[in-house]
Amino acid sequence: MEARFEARAVTKRFGGLTALAAVDFALESGIVSIIGPNGAGKTTLFNIFTGLYPADHGSVQPSTGARSWASAPTRSPRSASAGPSRTSASSRT
Repeated sequence: MEARFEARAVTKRFGGLTALAAVDFALESGIVSIIGPNGAGKTTLFNIFTGLYPADHGSVQPSTGARSWASAPTRSPRSASAGPSRTSASSRT
């Protein structure tokens, strides 16, 4: 089965801290969870998947290879069919 998107050798550093080191990930279908202890890099990986952070090295691409999400994030509602996205809830006081 062809992957819907793939991350290859994704590395992200924040100053002297390496949050992700050469991570490979492929999503074929369905719902997926990424689990791990605090500080494992789960949120950083998701932020790279959604284009919030650029990867320092490696790539995240849809199966067509048409566009790299890590290097060309979009924030348009029309981009939902193009790949993963983030939402946030606003608190009311």
